[in-house]
Amino acid sequence: MKPGHKDFLSVLGHLYLTSGKSAKARKVYEVLHAEFPADRECALALAFARLECGDAAGAVALADMLLSTHGGDGDQATSFARLVRARALWAKGDRESARAEMIRFFSSRQSSATPAVPAVPRLRTGPAASNRRASVQA
Repeated sequence: MKPGHKDFLSVLGHLYLTSGKSAKARKVYEVLHAEFPADRECALALAFARLECGDAAGAVALADMLLSTHGGDGDQATSFARLVRARALWAKGDRESARAEMIRFFSSRQSSATPAVPAVPRLRTGPAASNRRASVQA
């Protein structure tokens, strides 16, 4: 497969997923995952597509593989794998494991939270601000 094909198929799979064509997305991501097994993004997309197609067991298996090979908490891919795993466990009926995984998901999201953006100073409005502007112009 040529490098450009991977990008094209990734976009195609994403379009299928976002337009509700999960079965088609799953086929695309299965091909991509077979060609590029070490690509985390392809594997995550495939896990999500499996979940959307009703293959909760397949989604859990792939999420487990991702978490075992890239288990470090804190990055976005790990957090997404935990979320997919939790949803898949819930779909399988394993409510307790799903709850525990959601707790791990939220914990990993909190630990990787980016610092808050500093607040932008608010412009003052009203009569007092008008008076200040008038005095500055004079």
